[in-house]
Amino acid sequence: MEKTKILVLVPVYKRPEIFKIFAENLNFPSWIEAKVVAVLSKEDKFLSQNVRTCTKHNFVITYSDNEPLGAKMNHGIEWGSLFTDWQYLMNIGSDDIINDDYWEKVQAHLLNGINMVGMNQIYAFNCYSNDTLKLKIDMIWGGGRLIKRDIIEQTIDKLGYIYTPYMSSGLDTDSQANIIQVTDLVPTIIDGCYLLDLKTDTNINTFLGLENIPHEEIDYSEIRDKFGDISRKCISIIKNRRVH
Repeated sequence: MEKTKILVLVPVYKRPEIFKIFAENLNFPSWIEAKVVAVLSKEDKFLSQNVRTCTKHNFVITYSDNEPLGAKMNHGIEWGSLFTDWQYLMNIGSDDIINDDYWEKVQAHLLNGINMVGMNQIYAFNCYSNDTLKLKIDMIWGGGRLIKRDIIEQTIDKLGYIYTPYMSSGLDTDSQANIIQVTDLVPTIIDGCYLLDLKTDTNINTFLGLENIPHEEIDYSEIRDKFGDISRKCISIIKNRRVH
């Protein structure tokens, strides 16, 4: 069976311990050929640590100013498109962990050439307290979202970008709105919760800021069963709280 080729776009800034956890937990099944493009920023005081993580895990590196984040994401798409042939673009944060079961859920959709697919539920994990929320929205989250290449190209041809270049927050909603404006597609939603978002004090959207989104509190045992003992991996983050 021919492999599905995915360009994985990861913006990275500071938080080297979080990025290390992300990299160690990023896995793909045998039917996927993934090229991970990490978009780093030279003004990052932890740049050398994040470069080492990229090198260890064979991530491709490119550089862009961290702000505005929309321009940084667009640079990653443009640069990655030149570097490798791909069929789908996957967005994922450098603080996200995807459960391996997600790939079983999206496999048939990708093999059938779906235009856009993702999940409308995620877990948010407070790295300091182990508190966890399950969040659900009416659209698909940016993390784990898969978009067919010709949809990306149609949107760029029409607008000149996927992410509004001057924006630094609300980019999941913004980019999806831009794509739908051009293509009129209806995103396919995967039922279930397969992504864990690791929250620290330096997130643009903090853990406390998520309380306005429909959610339910989740026992840590559910996270441990799906993603392993993340709490143990966050020990160094707790020791260095607010440093990053």
